[in-house]
Amino acid sequence: MNDVPDISPDIAKLFKALQDRPAEKNGQEQDRIFTGLLDLLDGYVKQTPNENTQKLTNFVLYNCLFDIPTFKESGKPKCKNSLTRSSAFNVLKTLMNNPANMTGVITYLDSFHVDPNWRTKRYVDWNISPGSMEKSETGFVGMKNLGCICYLNSQI
Repeated sequence: MNDVPDISPDIAKLFKALQDRPAEKNGQEQDRIFTGLLDLLDGYVKQTPNENTQKLTNFVLYNCLFDIPTFKESGKPKCKNSLTRSSAFNVLKTLMNNPANMTGVITYLDSFHVDPNWRTKRYVDWNISPGSMEKSETGFVGMKNLGCICYLNSQI
């Protein structure tokens, strides 16, 4: 995915800058430059709707939004903060005004419905939320025992 698609020079520069930008470290910290590049790209694509943007659509769809992290590559997807993801979805929405791009996105998303066990049959593996996979900034997880938690849990 390192080749720049055959599109206008301005969009090609933005596409290259997005490719070179590292993934956000976590959902807590927004990469404002990455978000700004996505917003700028959205504006450019709105101005030139007839461009050949299939590779750009694939990049936003796979790398920025739906790339699944693995044990070795935990930095996926590039967009982890809710504001950055929102900007990426806006770009994807604009790119889908092109029927060829829309067909590609629908085909990709449809593959998850055709084979519902695309990852695993365990429910916990279906919960894909980059923000929920992180510990809090303090390092603590769970709830604080106020002295009556056991009693309240037994009542439920």
